[in-house]
Amino acid sequence: MSKDILNPFSVTKAIEFSYDEIYEYWVDFDSKNSVEHFLNTSELLPKYILGSRGCGKTHLLRYFSLKTRLKKFKNNTQELINKDKYIGFYNTFGVLNSGNFNGQFLKEDQWLQIFKIYFEFYLCEILVYDLIELLNNSVDDESRKWEKDVITIIEDTLNVNTLNSEKLFFNKLSELLNYFQSKRSIIDREIILAAFTREFDYKKIEIPFIPGEFIKNIIFDISIKVNFFNDVKFIFILDEYDKLLEWQKIYINTLIWDKKPPMTFWIGARTYGYKTRETLTKGTTLASGSDMQEVHLDEYYRKDEKIYKLFSQKLIEKRLRKFYGNNINDVDNIYHKFKNRFEKYSEEVLLTKLKANVKEYAHITKLKDSLKEYCAQYNIVIENLLFKTDENALYQKYNFLLFYKKWYKEKNKKNIDFVRLSEEVKQSFIDYLNKDRNEHNKLINKSKKDLLSQLATENGIKNYEYVGLDNFIDLSNGNARSLILLLKNIIENSNIRGEKPLEEGGQISLDAQYMAVYKVAEWYYNDAEIFGDNLKVFYKNIRRLTDYLKLYRISDNLTESSVLGFSYNKKEVSAAINDNLDILRDYSIIIESNNMRKGKNALGIGEPQYHLNPIMSPLWNLPTSVRGTPIFSNETMRFIFDETIKEEEYNKFYKTRKDKLNAPFVEKQIPVKTKPNLFNLDD
Repeated sequence: MSKDILNPFSVTKAIEFSYDEIYEYWVDFDSKNSVEHFLNTSELLPKYILGSRGCGKTHLLRYFSLKTRLKKFKNNTQELINKDKYIGFYNTFGVLNSGNFNGQFLKEDQWLQIFKIYFEFYLCEILVYDLIELLNNSVDDESRKWEKDVITIIEDTLNVNTLNSEKLFFNKLSELLNYFQSKRSIIDREIILAAFTREFDYKKIEIPFIPGEFIKNIIFDISIKVNFFNDVKFIFILDEYDKLLEWQKIYINTLIWDKKPPMTFWIGARTYGYKTRETLTKGTTLASGSDMQEVHLDEYYRKDEKIYKLFSQKLIEKRLRKFYGNNINDVDNIYHKFKNRFEKYSEEVLLTKLKANVKEYAHITKLKDSLKEYCAQYNIVIENLLFKTDENALYQKYNFLLFYKKWYKEKNKKNIDFVRLSEEVKQSFIDYLNKDRNEHNKLINKSKKDLLSQLATENGIKNYEYVGLDNFIDLSNGNARSLILLLKNIIENSNIRGEKPLEEGGQISLDAQYMAVYKVAEWYYNDAEIFGDNLKVFYKNIRRLTDYLKLYRISDNLTESSVLGFSYNKKEVSAAINDNLDILRDYSIIIESNNMRKGKNALGIGEPQYHLNPIMSPLWNLPTSVRGTPIFSNETMRFIFDETIKEEEYNKFYKTRKDKLNAPFVEKQIPVKTKPNLFNLDD
């Protein structure tokens, strides 16, 4: 067991990995369609690599960096150049401190000119820094002799443009690196001083090049004049684009649009931070497919559940192999041995806990209270529904659900024969016990998970349905960080309990798993990185959406099974509602399905389907898989996603829906101006 690692899942962010670890922990998503082929390093088309937090974007981008590729080729620079035919210059926009280029003492176009110069120095710095890395790994004089040629090209270009009478001269690449770093430091210093003086001293800044032209011309000359770099692509892999100001993004887009081979860009960004394709060239915007390619990682990782499960298993295996090192005999079964340490949960566990801790099940008490006003013989009804259930709470829930459905069908009758309805349910249950297929079988197939969730929630028992390694993979839903974070917290919880989860014979309790699931769900919900007015709208929309989705799971008359999402007519709701949904989708709070659903009045036009990100399901005892997908009416969409709807109006709407699904199924009137169509739940 590694002495340096206490928890193999302790590091959850790829930015915290060394380059050795980036390579060591790398797992290709799809062996049939590898990421290398998917991103196609052989082409010069720029790429915007987009995804939600934790999607694996940074790990992927760093994997294609020079430092990681050197690990792959065991520091053989010639083999790297011959086989890869590209050099990936990785860094982040975050180190630019882009917010510094802002302040009322200068106009935006003035800040832009300063940023152009600063960013050019930054690109030069990245280039020279990695060329030094390449040089340091060259093992013979033959492979090192290009250093002087590269220095001469950069030196000559600088001297053509410099205003100094003294020409610049460099002996080593390291001296060039110091030069570019010092130039950037001067600008940093002047920006800080300007915050106090309210003016920027332009005289301190030397501009030895035309911003936007220098770096690409340098690289072009290197590629044709230095044999070592012939036919080599120079890919600037720049992460955290979302940290730039909007006008800075437009400038970066301009550089990408105006690139010059063999230089190109891969830009990493959170999906919500990629909102503009504008460039500084009037009337020109980046066209996806011709000027650049958008790569949506979330869609890539969610495209196939089976492939994602295999990918997740390999991710976990890599961490475990590193942790155990050579101190484990059965290396091939390392994943399955780990998986078997998780205490398993089944319906029997819940039913046993209920028997031990609950005097009268909540569903019995609730039905008694609902029936008293309408049926003097309510005790007979209860007896019929409990017949032969042998205190099995799940059997009872099947009977109660079927009874509620029969009650709902007759709710408009003046005198309902509740005893008769209960006798029908009783006979159906007897037939079910005798293996006859009937109404009970349909209920069990559709509603079992929802009824188990009801039992846990109603009776104050922990809902363990989310535990187990397979469920954790489902919860993560294509997001590797969520999975690793779940396992990190589980191991920590288990260690605190003295369960020795990583040792032979150790076991990870249900409680250790349960607490981790809720902690990660809360992290995802509370750390959404949404700011300003969007944050207020986000919490209001999600609260109302989850309230509404819960109706499908906690109601007496379950109309759909495993409801986690919805479909709606995009063209018939307001632009503001569609915008709010776009925000939730871009932050991966809700997920858009690849399938389109034909609506009732769609005339062949597909309606989008969305579902809540399952990582948050435990917060509201919602399901983790999508089965039923109701169509939300325009009115429903307005009450949930239109933030201008006041709480009083929303509460009336919600209560009307809730009353419709719960005994005695009496629909209360609400004001005409907000009254929805109540023919069915989402009509």
